[in-house]
Amino acid sequence: MTFNKKIKLGISVLAVGGLIASGSLFFTSTNASPKFSELNTPKISLEASYIEYGTADELDSNAELIVIGTPLQGFDDRQHIVTSFDDGTIQDFYTLTNVKIDKVIKSPEGVALNAEEPLSIVEPISYIKDAGGKKKIAYEDYTELKQNEKKYYFSQEKYTRTV
Repeated sequence: MTFNKKIKLGISVLAVGGLIASGSLFFTSTNASPKFSELNTPKISLEASYIEYGTADELDSNAELIVIGTPLQGFDDRQHIVTSFDDGTIQDFYTLTNVKIDKVIKSPEGVALNAEEPLSIVEPISYIKDAGGKKKIAYEDYTELKQNEKKYYFSQEKYTRTV
C-alpha cells in the first residue's frame, strides 16, 4: 500500500469514527432518553381542524394562559385516554401530561397558578391497542412532548377541554 493510500485510509477511519462518536453524543445528550416502545411504536395520524396564528403577537393576544413548563414524565408513563362508541369505533383520544410550571407569562384575571403544583395539559395523542398491537394515534402528525424539555404552552378557555 502506498503512502497516499495509507493517509486516505487513516482519514477515512477518523472521519467514520468521528461521525459515530458525534452521533452517539447527540442521541445520548438529552436529559431523558425516550423508551424503546416510544421510538418503535407505529403511528396513525388523523386530520383535524385547528386555529392557526400568523404571528406570535396574534397568538399572545388570543391566549388566556401562557406558561413555560417542563413535562414531568416520559410519554409511556402519562395517563392515556381513549373513549369509544358502543360499536368500538374511537370517539376521542388524548393524553394528560403533567407539566412543571417554570414561569407564568400570562394568566386569566383572578387566577393564581401555584408553581409547586403541576399543570395538567391535554395532548392530542394517545396509545390504542388493536389486532395489530399497540399504536400511537395523533391529530395532524402531532409529536408528544418530551420529558424535561421546556416549552411554551398557550391556552384559550373556550377551546380548553374540561377533563
